[in-house]
Amino acid sequence: MSDPARFARQPRDITAHVMEKRVAALPDADARITPLLDRTVFTEIPAQVPDAWLEPVPGTETPDALRAAYVEFLTARLATRAWLPGAES
Repeated sequence: MSDPARFARQPRDITAHVMEKRVAALPDADARITPLLDRTVFTEIPAQVPDAWLEPVPGTETPDALRAAYVEFLTARLATRAWLPGAES
């Protein structure tokens, strides 16, 4: 599996994105939701996704491996604000 923390830190181009018109509200929304999220939440939610919905990709050939990859990515994403438009890297 690739480095989820490195991937999570990458800034995103918001132009032509569904959230482009709401970019000014993103820091406030992020501040409100961040305290509600943690590794436990990121583990519980993918556990509810049926196996049939999780298609294998290289490095995550089983539904459980894909769930674990999502948990790692989302946990890494939670640890940084670099991905947030306008955030300092």
